[in-house]
Amino acid sequence: MIIIMGLRKTPKITMSTKNSLLITLFTIATLLTGCKEPVDPVVEPTPEPEVEDFKIEILETTTTSVQFRITPNDPEMRYVAMMTLKSDFDAFESDEDYINDDLLWFENLIYDEGISAEEFYERELKSGTTEDTQDNLSPATSYYVYAYGMTTNGLVTTELYKAEFTTASVELQDINFEVSVSDITYNNAVVSVTPESKDTIYFVNVFSDEDYEKWGGDDNAYAEQLAYVRNYYLSMGATTEQMLANLCFAGDKSITIQKLTAGTHYRAYAIAVNSDFLAISEASVAEFDTLSAESIELTFECNITDIQYDRIAGTLTPSNNEDTYICSVQYADAMYWYDSDEEFIENIVMDIDLWQGGIENALKQGEISLDSITGLTANTEYIIVCFGYSGAATTPLYTFPFTTPEAYGNPEDLTIGFSIDEVTHNSVRVTTDPSVGAHYFVTYTDTAYFNEMVEELGSEDAAVAYFANNDIDYGAEFFECSRAEYLMEIGAVLGKYTSFFNQLNPSTEYIAMAIAVDINSGELASSRGFVSETFTTLDKVVSSAKVEITFGDYYDGTALAELDPSKYLKCAGYVVMPYTITPNDDAMTWYTGFYQGDYTEWGCTDEDIYAELITYGYEWGSDLVSVDSYGGIAVLSYDEAFTFLGIAQDWEENYGAGTLEVVTLTRDGVSPAEEFIASQSNAPMATAAKSAIR
Repeated sequence: MIIIMGLRKTPKITMSTKNSLLITLFTIATLLTGCKEPVDPVVEPTPEPEVEDFKIEILETTTTSVQFRITPNDPEMRYVAMMTLKSDFDAFESDEDYINDDLLWFENLIYDEGISAEEFYERELKSGTTEDTQDNLSPATSYYVYAYGMTTNGLVTTELYKAEFTTASVELQDINFEVSVSDITYNNAVVSVTPESKDTIYFVNVFSDEDYEKWGGDDNAYAEQLAYVRNYYLSMGATTEQMLANLCFAGDKSITIQKLTAGTHYRAYAIAVNSDFLAISEASVAEFDTLSAESIELTFECNITDIQYDRIAGTLTPSNNEDTYICSVQYADAMYWYDSDEEFIENIVMDIDLWQGGIENALKQGEISLDSITGLTANTEYIIVCFGYSGAATTPLYTFPFTTPEAYGNPEDLTIGFSIDEVTHNSVRVTTDPSVGAHYFVTYTDTAYFNEMVEELGSEDAAVAYFANNDIDYGAEFFECSRAEYLMEIGAVLGKYTSFFNQLNPSTEYIAMAIAVDINSGELASSRGFVSETFTTLDKVVSSAKVEITFGDYYDGTALAELDPSKYLKCAGYVVMPYTITPNDDAMTWYTGFYQGDYTEWGCTDEDIYAELITYGYEWGSDLVSVDSYGGIAVLSYDEAFTFLGIAQDWEENYGAGTLEVVTLTRDGVSPAEEFIASQSNAPMATAAKSAIR
């Protein structure tokens, strides 16, 4: 008995020793039967089977979609439901690392939305069974659907569970193109494509060797890049219809490819695509080399004679007057943003080409004055950079540093000069040049109103103060900040400055004005105002360029979801309306947009449409759209007015009449959902590489 009790009191019994221990107990008990009745053997309890927190089922996959079901063991538990590329997930060392990446992503979303974490998680976390369809996936690509428990306080409560799936491949067709390259320069080339069939829709691009290797370095590289382009635009909210209209062609086409690198080997290719912007053929390829720029013996001397808070004076002198070069002013630390001088030069060239009128206009020869370098920031380190350029850099990078001093100008000593140019029927460019380094505010008004306020308030200075204060108050209210914050971040300027005003009325006389401000208090810093000479906007030339929209029948989103949940599940509760946008032959560029509300109630004019769309509208152009019309699908709310706005510009840059169409969709007016299913497919919804399941 003592022996038996001692054995029972063994501190830990492992699974590996359990059987031998039971045998020993049974033997001892048998030997002692003559003394006492036998003792029952010790039996270890059978462990409970491990309970899975989630069951994730992949129900159906296509080339671009997946249908799945997530079922938590605890129906009351809140949880994260997400989907991501398998390759992205597998790049992390552990599930825990990936969850941490999710949490960081959530934090950024919470910050961007300006809401509390609890509000965010209360909205985003799931409970109960989640069954959904995700569209806009890439063919022949592996993904994970995954889930893990989380409280509305952001506390993770379970491990991560995931289910892998792979989308189906697209069946390739035997479609070929004749691809040729001509007019090759240092940075440009013309790619010409002739398809076997004029009805074939295709995508054209150019690969450097570096890009080619990046996308796999084999015949699949072209389709891989196309898939990347597709996913990128989907993540930005574009539809496949928009991608086809703006990125693809039909029939014979010659395209000038710009911004190539000199002395580089490229592959120009054409590849057929279907209505989902997916590759349905092998790529037809033509290889070529851009011209190489030869190194030259060219050096530079820089003589800076004066440095003010907002400008410098001096000269830059090259070692000869024949070779062309580029000269630019950059922040001193800009060099350290790039891995090499070559990369820095490449960025400067790209910036000039995109934003400064093109490389050809920027090339210099011989000695130049630095007096035109203005608009600098006080107390800031800069560098003058220069290098020989002839299609590509022909010399090393030369840099000449300087630092602007603080601006200590007295607002009471401030005077401001005005320069007015680029006057159109509705816009003007105003350049202001102050005498001292003091902050000031620039605005404008029509001359009649200005003169009215001068008469009412007694002086031009008082009128300038009146208009400045009104505009500062409006800016602070619009941006929901104080006057000081508005002036410091947006409204006030320092040094020579160019303002663009683009909401003027045609055939109207205007005046620009300025006054000193205190960015710390938000108040005017002087009672003295300054006014420009008057200028008159041009008469409006109404172009015949126009863009129209046509609305089709509309359909109940819930009915569509019931008929085809894999495509239209997210449309449930909404109304689905196809539309077609058609520019006329005179339209070179046009701007469009959908807006909530009835804009006719606000007396929306052509000028209002222009001002709204030029700032916030979606820009299209005849150089981008290869079809006579293009369309899409609007998913709207029932019984709520929506306004379509459009305006077009002709080849002489004159705008035509605006288009304004208001639509209010009711449940009584829906057409049979079966007709829509049979006739067209819904515009795809964007899905990011890592996407929340809604």
